[in-house]
Amino acid sequence: MQILVYNTPQEWATAAAEQVQGVLSSKPRPVLMLPTGSTPIALYAELVRRYQAGELSMAHALSFNLDEYVGLSIDDDQSYHYFMRHHLFDHVDIRPENTHLPDPTLPPDEACRAYNALYDQYGPADIALLGLGHNGHIGFNEPGTPFTNRTAVIPLSASTLEANGRLFGDRTDMPTSALSVGPSMILESRRVLMLVKGQDKASILKTILTHPVTEDIPGTVLQRHPDLVVIADTAAASLL
Repeated sequence: MQILVYNTPQEWATAAAEQVQGVLSSKPRPVLMLPTGSTPIALYAELVRRYQAGELSMAHALSFNLDEYVGLSIDDDQSYHYFMRHHLFDHVDIRPENTHLPDPTLPPDEACRAYNALYDQYGPADIALLGLGHNGHIGFNEPGTPFTNRTAVIPLSASTLEANGRLFGDRTDMPTSALSVGPSMILESRRVLMLVKGQDKASILKTILTHPVTEDIPGTVLQRHPDLVVIADTAAASLL
């Protein structure tokens, strides 16, 4: 396990981008597992900047996203299909046919089977990028998710619904479940890169790194990964 701590947002984003670029430059067909949410936005902006400056190419990469809401159109501005196009895919040279997310237009169980089959064709990921939920979730793997899960339908916890509800505003159609890559698929990745920012994540970051491994705190399973890299800002790392 490596824990890398940075003082400024730009240092944090640069360090995360260096990890991704290292994989992109070392593999003929790198496979990336990618997150959504507010945390990776600065990383994606740095990757876009490097592409526009001629410093980086994603033309040879394949991507698999961690999750997608159940029941949203892929063109809905709160869908993760939309998020990835808006923040990354439309601004770099990754081929659209090489970008993959769980398909919310299929019946959920069928979407899980299809995503597992597709991932098994190309995986495991060379690097899996993760955020960290306040309750310790990784992807949308909420407390109690079996560590043996592959892609599965996950009911969202009350704390996750509260945290994400601000993005839906007054809408009444916020999904209450998601399709999420499971812990077993994350652990198959050759490297796991956990991205953490903010004082509000300090307690849960300490917990997932030091608490005994338990499905009640999904992030603790990362202690079992042989190549875990944590990139944190000083606030998130303040209790370590």
